[in-house]
Formats: sequence, C-alpha cells, structure tokens
Amino acid sequence: MTSTATTRPRNGSPCAAAPHAAGTTTPGPQARPAEAAGIRAAEVQVTLVGENVGHALNAFLTTDKGLVYVDDTEAPDKIARIETYQTYRSVTLVGFNTAYLRNDAWWNGLTGNYYYVADSYGGQAVVEHQWIYW
Repeated sequence: MTSTATTRPRNGSPCAAAPHAAGTTTPGPQARPAEAAGIRAAEVQVTLVGENVGHALNAFLTTDKGLVYVDDTEAPDKIARIETYQTYRSVTLVGFNTAYLRNDAWWNGLTGNYYYVADSYGGQAVVEHQWIYW
C-alpha cells in the first residue's frame, strides 16, 4: 500500500515554521487530545532529498517509547520512521510491534504493507532534514 500525498509546510517554505497567535507552531489535530492528557506533542516538517515539497506529521514524546512519529495525512493513522538520508516509511498501527520502532533493519526490510511519500519520479522519497516544533 502506498501514499503519494505530500504537503508543503503551511507557510510555503520548506524550512520555516508556520506561526500562530502565540508565536509558535500548531501541531496537527491529533495532538490536541494528547496535549490535554499531558503528552507532549509537536509538528514535524520534513524536507526530502531533491524535492521542492516536503511532508508534515506529528510527533509525541512518550514516557515509554520516547519520540514517536505519527502520520495522519490520510486514514488510517500510521507510525513513521524519520531518519536522515533514509527512505520515509510508515506503517499502520494494526499489528505493529513497538519493538521495531527504532529497528532500521526492520524498516529497511519492509517489502509490502507500508506507506511512503513518493518523490517526483514516482520512487520513494528520502528524508533530508526534519524540523520539530514543540
């Protein structure tokens, strides 16, 4: 399963945050209930190697798994792997074993049932940089 959805950061620049009234960035809609429950949430903006568009997703600082990336670009929500100069990949929560969260060999070995952001040639985009806005 693949996803070709890409987004520009909200202000149109691949490296700047989108300000709101308080002068900070606004995490996606998923973050609001998490923050209300005391879970720290952030917006993550990702630039992709050789691309003019990037991708945005949420991150949550959890007490048991550390920083967890969640992509809610389209249903269902997905756990994402964001590593510099690695292919952007995400998987659904159904059947996901959190032991694989930081296992690059597992992420790189996926042969199906994952999502990716397509590059302009139809291949799988590679993460160049990420900005995390708390």
